[in-house]
Amino acid sequence: MTQAPFVIRGLRNGLRLGGGALEDSLMAGLTDTYCGLPMALTAEKLAEQHGITRKDADAYALRSQQAADAAYKACRMKEELVPVEVKQGKKIIVVSEDDHRRPETTMETLDQLPPSFKKDGIVTAGNASGIVDGAAAVVVTRGDARKNREGAQVEAGGADCVVGGGGSRSEHHGDRAGAVFAEGTAIRWTDAGADGPRGSE
Repeated sequence: MTQAPFVIRGLRNGLRLGGGALEDSLMAGLTDTYCGLPMALTAEKLAEQHGITRKDADAYALRSQQAADAAYKACRMKEELVPVEVKQGKKIIVVSEDDHRRPETTMETLDQLPPSFKKDGIVTAGNASGIVDGAAAVVVTRGDARKNREGAQVEAGGADCVVGGGGSRSEHHGDRAGAVFAEGTAIRWTDAGADGPRGSE
């Protein structure tokens, strides 16, 4: 996300006098192009529809921070974390864990933060999803390729949203790919409500 550029649309083909406004592609990516509603305001809309209060959102954020801290202390994420070297000036530092966690978070500190997107809203810098970098891979293949795979196993599949605003169309993709999840299998994802590892069975 930190590499999301500013863009000038239409520049390749030339601009009219006075044209060429910079657009933040990060904000564009966080906005629903069909209704023009940013993710944060979608959260505000859902909060109104479902009676979610600021206190509810802060309590959920605190729970997420506490769960993340407990998971790190118990080394549950150890096999998922890959240390990377980052150059800062003349120094090279090793980043070996998520620096977005805030284990010192309390309900009192969350309560002091002002709404970020709407007057009297519930979304703040303390209970919103952070703007952080990550890594992922999407492997696209033929539907019959799984029959000939050697040792490759499906390890994740789409699922209905838990905290988001609507269901996922990929809800049954895991079934079609031959993925079998045993009872108790943890599937972890992030959402737009709060940070930290969460799971679903």
